[in-house]
Amino acid sequence: MNQLGCINCGRDKEDCACVLWDDVKTTPQHYKAKQIEPIDVIDTMGDSIGFCRGNIIKYVMRAGDKQGETMLDDLNKAKWYIDRLIKHLTTKG
Repeated sequence: MNQLGCINCGRDKEDCACVLWDDVKTTPQHYKAKQIEPIDVIDTMGDSIGFCRGNIIKYVMRAGDKQGETMLDDLNKAKWYIDRLIKHLTTKG
């Protein structure tokens, strides 16, 4: 992250899906390949609540199971989705 936003997409930290990886590990190449993040497409389709809830469940239930990832890595990913969901519910009601 730089002062202007994410080094990958330029968005503010709170709005950046890259932060999910930047805060935990380095950003994988497949996150840099597209001009728009899939979560932004899902937001415009109006289903970000279900998407975030599903990812929260996934990361909590699988925490620590992926080789090379710690339980804390996965819980931080779940937290990112929790924070995004809270922001969505707070700003959109």
